[in-house]
Amino acid sequence: HLGRKLHYSISGSRRWAKEGWLSGAPYNSYSLFGGLEWTLNPQNKILIAGIWIDQKRGRSTPVTDEVYAIKGAAYNPGWGFWGETKRAANTKNIKAPMLHFSYQLKNERSELTLSGLLGRSHQARGRLGYFNAPNPDPVYYRYLPSFYLNSPLGADYQGASLAHQGFINEGQIDWDFLVVSNQNPALAGRASYVLQSDQNLSDLIGGTLHFNTKMGDRIILYAGGQFIEERMQFYAKIDDLLGAEYHADIDPFTETRNNSLGSLNKHQDDIFKYHYAIQARRSKAYLQVGYQSQLLEGFIAGSIGTRQVSREGFYQNERFPEESLGKGKLLSYHPKSAKAGISVDLSGRHRIGLLALVQDAAQPIRNIFINPREHHRIVPGDHMERIYGAEGNYHFRLPHIQGRLTGYYNLIRNTSDIKSYYVDTGFGSDFVQEVSTGMDQEYKGLELGVELFPSSAVTLSLVGSLGSFRYKNDPLLEINYDPTELPEGSGMQTTELDLGQARMSGLHMGSGPEIALSTGVSYSDPDYWWLGISANYLDGRYIRPALITRTQSFLLDPETGMQFAEASPENVARLLKQKVMAPVYLLNLIGGKSWKWKGTYISTFFSLSNVFDHQFQSGGFEQGRNGNYGQAYQDQISTDPLFGPKYWYGQGRSFFLNLVVSL
Repeated sequence: HLGRKLHYSISGSRRWAKEGWLSGAPYNSYSLFGGLEWTLNPQNKILIAGIWIDQKRGRSTPVTDEVYAIKGAAYNPGWGFWGETKRAANTKNIKAPMLHFSYQLKNERSELTLSGLLGRSHQARGRLGYFNAPNPDPVYYRYLPSFYLNSPLGADYQGASLAHQGFINEGQIDWDFLVVSNQNPALAGRASYVLQSDQNLSDLIGGTLHFNTKMGDRIILYAGGQFIEERMQFYAKIDDLLGAEYHADIDPFTETRNNSLGSLNKHQDDIFKYHYAIQARRSKAYLQVGYQSQLLEGFIAGSIGTRQVSREGFYQNERFPEESLGKGKLLSYHPKSAKAGISVDLSGRHRIGLLALVQDAAQPIRNIFINPREHHRIVPGDHMERIYGAEGNYHFRLPHIQGRLTGYYNLIRNTSDIKSYYVDTGFGSDFVQEVSTGMDQEYKGLELGVELFPSSAVTLSLVGSLGSFRYKNDPLLEINYDPTELPEGSGMQTTELDLGQARMSGLHMGSGPEIALSTGVSYSDPDYWWLGISANYLDGRYIRPALITRTQSFLLDPETGMQFAEASPENVARLLKQKVMAPVYLLNLIGGKSWKWKGTYISTFFSLSNVFDHQFQSGGFEQGRNGNYGQAYQDQISTDPLFGPKYWYGQGRSFFLNLVVSL
């Protein structure tokens, strides 16, 4: 502190590793914090705080069962040797300085807080780009044994064996090959491969006002408002030409220019492919009235707001010359919400509560624009989600046991989603944007947490949850093509193809385990050391289903335009049965010890996670590539499907040790 009225705090940290449990995934992170508090008098206080974060790390990649069977859970295809050093292509970098300030004014009955925020966030996701050249991804389906085993001309066992052995021996990015390819004299300096990054530079300014006051002995009034304005720039940048002299900024699928007005040839550190900005502004006002007595607490609250979003394109895309450059339409939304809650103390040891929510919320920006990298076009609909939620809970606190039981129900209506991928449909094959609208999602379940205290040093715990997270209806699905890539023979005159409803009702959303159970015991010793152990079980973990395979177009033969004769309802249901990942069993240990030595406080903490090194899938999704029944069926009956589900894998055995010295 600097006198009685001025206090400050400064902290900094760094974490780094050449790689972690996942091979070839480096980590390097810095952070700084500084805070200043100025107490003018007992009623007035000013606080200023600044944060700076700089983080660089490797990214994981989902893989198929075939890749996992050959390489294991710790395999990461996103790196290769650059000389003697592991160099990662799939990276994520974040730089985020932020300044926050607030002013507090309070007396015995009221409190007013004014705060402001200034921030900038710069994110970059690195990856390899390739142009009129072989795919450099080591797990590209044509490089795997299954490609040879599933050949339409018959199984090529020799080719599969060579691919299998090559994948075992290599299976990483061949940086040397990429450089040599770029230096081919026939290319005259033009790049076939570049290391690029998709970047997002965001500037934010915001402010809030919060006021509360006691109206009598039992009623409290809360009121306030919030304003945030954010400008986000999105662009791709060339990080390394990998031995080439320049890159021709042309879309390899359509042979059209990404920017008709700019320079065709791009060099290192140049922006290319796309460049646009999203301007977002939102404000909100809220009011809440609370009641509090010895046996009863309750509140009722409401909020109204506005939100405005617009796109500005800095490139004139040759595929959308009239819809890409300049400012697009200003989109306006009016979110609002109402919620209420009550809690009743049945006795000093038992308490019940109820909560309810009704809300109209604007959808995330990523679900508003169909393909903002190329044009202004927006998703059909009003872009407003309707959210209904309810929760009931029961608390109990007895001499040697305490716990909570909660039941909840949430319904989110009119959601949207956008995905980009290459698909083989009944109307032809192309790279598309898949747009789903009018989707309803339902979350419901029970949660229980109990703690037992057989002694002052020992605590037993039990936590469990049982839920159901499902699609509630059949959303509408539309796929969007580039105008120069309309499928041949499809008869399409527009770039949007309405596929009608996707049969999703009743399917699981794949958003986490629906069954979870954890039990543990901890011991705290009078000599200032403690130890804990927990056993965990997770089940009901479904992979995310593909929507396009649940549409009527999935049943059409692309050769004839007619429905596959063998695509009976029973066969289709069997083919598309949603997959569930295997249950997960995890044992974790934690512990710590503290000392005081000559006025210095020393403490240590350790954790050992996944003690038995259990390998498990942490998430997964169906690929949408097989967009017609015939191709999907032939792929699935093979030993290793070319386009089977992809999975992420959880960490194996890992440990953490922390030492703290407080002066």
